[in-house]
Amino acid sequence: MLGTGISITPDIWDTQLPLNIDDDHMWQGLTSPPQEQMGATDMMFCLSRLCVSQFLSISVKQRQDHHEADLAISKAESEVEEKYILYCDIVNPLHFLTIGLARSGITALRLRIRLSNVKPQNSTNAERRAAFKLAEKIVDTDIAAYAHDAA
Repeated sequence: MLGTGISITPDIWDTQLPLNIDDDHMWQGLTSPPQEQMGATDMMFCLSRLCVSQFLSISVKQRQDHHEADLAISKAESEVEEKYILYCDIVNPLHFLTIGLARSGITALRLRIRLSNVKPQNSTNAERRAAFKLAEKIVDTDIAAYAHDAA
């Protein structure tokens, strides 16, 4: 999500997201699909990132109104918080990374929609400060992830 464009949009394929399950829910000879779990699993890091990136690729590009985009981002944030972050234990390095990168991704979405308005000739100091605060929050989250004991 760092300056790269999306070459193939998710709306042109029908591949489903992976299930929120642990690795030990699958084994050779499994006769029926495993049931998706609520809570912390081996897949929650990947799924939280997919949720944010899927939202980025579909929703933000379709929204011209910044207020509408903010509401949609808040909806995506709620989904990530309720499905994944709620169940994280910050002592677990993968959970800590999940929290940090999911929240950083959501903040990056907010920053991305504001940057289109932040131009020196037509933006206010308040708009530039708000964009700077969002960028600062992303950097702070990344620093916290790198500073974690297990990093």
